[in-house]
Amino acid sequence: MIAFAANSDAQESSWPIQKSVGPFHFHSDSSLNDVEQLVSEMSSLKQAMATKLGFESSVDKVHVVLLRSESEYSRYIRHYFPQLPSRRALFIKDRGPGIVFAFRHAEFLVDLRHECTHALLQNDLPKIPLWLDEGLAEYFEGHNEQGSYHATHVPVTQWQTKLGHVPALEDLERCKTPDQMDARRYSDAWAWVHFLLEHNESDRKILQGYLHDVSVCGENAGDLSTRVRRSFPNWRDAFLNHFQALEPPKTIAGSTVMQASAKRIPEREVR
Repeated sequence: MIAFAANSDAQESSWPIQKSVGPFHFHSDSSLNDVEQLVSEMSSLKQAMATKLGFESSVDKVHVVLLRSESEYSRYIRHYFPQLPSRRALFIKDRGPGIVFAFRHAEFLVDLRHECTHALLQNDLPKIPLWLDEGLAEYFEGHNEQGSYHATHVPVTQWQTKLGHVPALEDLERCKTPDQMDARRYSDAWAWVHFLLEHNESDRKILQGYLHDVSVCGENAGDLSTRVRRSFPNWRDAFLNHFQALEPPKTIAGSTVMQASAKRIPEREVR
């Protein structure tokens, strides 16, 4: 992650509405009428990450700045962070607490889950590989009461697996800068995370063990691809079968899934 000197005024501004939810400190320019939903979303995100990843984030404070509209969000970011590229939402990690910036729109809860996943991960895994950081954020942004079905990535991945294609972990591991993570690699990163977390308990332990070693050894933990090949000889067939058998929740109509799959994956975070 880029060491970014966040302007302290952006964090300490006087906000008309402020609310704390566990480690998340919300600052908003408009009423938090949906505060109960925010509490539920953030609590379920933290619990889901602890359950799936095998450890609970030790972060004690994440600031979340939630603006009322895209225009207010753009104005705010241009004022405090004029050097940053345009993103629909941002997570900025400085030496102190991380700050998430987002604005209200139809999918702002997805943005919050994505960026807050980064915040929870970065506290304990500052050296996590870029592709895995993004894959986990994509996985947990779509993880809700419907389960882990991601309406954008599933159709893309299933189309690839029907053609017998399995995305190469080595390709993802070569991505070192955000500009290398294009839409295809976002889907590929999500697919590998989903496979390892959802296929079976043994595969989940491969990923959990790797995350533990990254937390202790950093970059010296090596590559996940090496562990997968060593621990899981039939990984390719298992990957193909896993996604061919994956079905959407009954509450998601097929037309909705296909419409969502056409949505461009936004590059939303600053690392």
